[in-house]
Amino acid sequence: MRDQVEEVKAKINIVDIVGDVLDLKKAGTNFKALCPFHTEKTPSFMVNPEIQIFKCFSCGESGDVFTFLEKYEGMEFYEALKYLAEKAGVVIIQKDTKQSLDLRSKEKLYDALQLAHRFYQYMLTKHESGNRPLEYLLKERGLSMETISAFGIGYSPNDFSALDAVLVRKKKVTADDLEKVGLVYIRNGRPTDRFRGRIMFPLFDHRGNLNGFAGRILPELDTGETGKYINSPETILHHKGNMLFGLWTTRKEIKKQGYAVVVEGPMDAIASYQGGIKNVVAIQGTSLTQEQVKLISRFTKKLVFSLDSDFAGVGAERRGIQLAEAEGLEVRVAQLSGFKDPGEAAIKDPVGFKKAITDAIGVWDFIIDSVIAKYKNIDGENKAKISRELAPLLGSISDSIVRAHYIGEVAQKLRVPIESVFEEVSKKPSSPTAQSSEVQPIGSPLVKRDRQQILEERLISFCFQYDTHFIIVHEDLLERLKTPFLKQIIQEFLRFAQHNTPSDIQLFAKELPLELHKGFNDLLFLNEQDIDNMNKEEYTQELHRLYGELELLHVRSQLDTLAAQIKVAHGSDKKQKLLQAKKLFLTLQQLQSSLEKP
Repeated sequence: MRDQVEEVKAKINIVDIVGDVLDLKKAGTNFKALCPFHTEKTPSFMVNPEIQIFKCFSCGESGDVFTFLEKYEGMEFYEALKYLAEKAGVVIIQKDTKQSLDLRSKEKLYDALQLAHRFYQYMLTKHESGNRPLEYLLKERGLSMETISAFGIGYSPNDFSALDAVLVRKKKVTADDLEKVGLVYIRNGRPTDRFRGRIMFPLFDHRGNLNGFAGRILPELDTGETGKYINSPETILHHKGNMLFGLWTTRKEIKKQGYAVVVEGPMDAIASYQGGIKNVVAIQGTSLTQEQVKLISRFTKKLVFSLDSDFAGVGAERRGIQLAEAEGLEVRVAQLSGFKDPGEAAIKDPVGFKKAITDAIGVWDFIIDSVIAKYKNIDGENKAKISRELAPLLGSISDSIVRAHYIGEVAQKLRVPIESVFEEVSKKPSSPTAQSSEVQPIGSPLVKRDRQQILEERLISFCFQYDTHFIIVHEDLLERLKTPFLKQIIQEFLRFAQHNTPSDIQLFAKELPLELHKGFNDLLFLNEQDIDNMNKEEYTQELHRLYGELELLHVRSQLDTLAAQIKVAHGSDKKQKLLQAKKLFLTLQQLQSSLEKP
């Protein structure tokens, strides 16, 4: 297994894998991006192609390509290995480890869902049972066959045992697996179809895995005893709070357009897509969850809410907005008029619907206007009611400049002094969900480092990033270092360079003692703020400048030692030490002069 892991790692470039999901920018020998593991405005997430690792210098997350997939995509190690092996063209010889058995068990569940999906599609488009649901989709909801096919829509017959008859008895899928993925429940010892009589919308995750369904009851079968829509229950594969309907189909268009249109349910998303808004996702509810916000932020930093006409930015909706803003997303709202929901608007007036999306207003403008619009007269009593409702909302805006702007807006609309609104807002604690999760950078250590250590770290970092030959040429470098860790790194490198190519940093990193790995990896990511605009000549100049600074500190240290010795010396010994001091002083002047030259 270890050999296979190493083979996969040798054929995979971490920059390609991370670059598929993050906007990586070249930064000297490294690549940088906004960290996907915490909220930040300045990139502190670095990827090093030399030794195939990543590290965030703000939140501290780090690792190799496997670690990235485990932390970012939630994959198990064996799942990540298989995923990368397929990309690298490596055949994994499966052994019966617990992880491999768990993955095979998971794959069986995915297969069961895929078989069910094909069955539902057949029932809608090829079987007479699908005539009525197909008529409903085509005529009453205005969808085209192309759209139905693009989203893989199907139909679950109004039959308690359809899946048992087809999948269990004919396809040999176990009833236990169907229950595990939420397609059936067991009644009187028999599997009973959960979604009977419903139009079926497959739920794909952002990697294209089918992990569940949303089912919409046919109108004539809607007795009111169950919801119009039901979703797959929570299973080993399906977690509703992590899902965004349509993302797998629309993700490329979202990246291309630079923003996502957020609607409530599958039908709204599908109709919007058909109406020309192809950068759309559905949250399958009234509010974004924390997981959905993090998922969508992988693809865009801008959202346009296009929700039902009765949406007024209250309750759960506000929490979703606050979560989105706390994640650094820009949120706007499309105002629909004359239609009950985006789906209806997209089908009946696609041109007007597109304009509403284009003309979307700031979410806080929308919420403030919605709250004020509830009151016909803005008299003293209603001003107090509006203030009580808006103050906590304004206090929840994480950006202080944006918050100040809307405090001014509310003051103007209510015709009261801005100080009064500010005072009310100040009384209300900001929403916990709106607080920034940004942490203090690791680069601001509690233990203060002296100039010697800073220079040493910077010099050694530059050497390993740009010119390892510098270490070999400057034989006295080891004597200039005082930091034990850096001395050990250089000692290991000099031994390594005797028998290997000095520039093979990846091999050197592998051969380092385990206790030095983390510190050495951190060295390779230093200086990222300086390297963007440096050329090769400037790197060389910086190396020599840093080395000269260390020489200067070394000579000053020697002078300090001599000064102490001169105080207690006598006779010829004192004369000899004074002569040594004079020579050192001349050396010091020469070093200072050379460093001051441009």
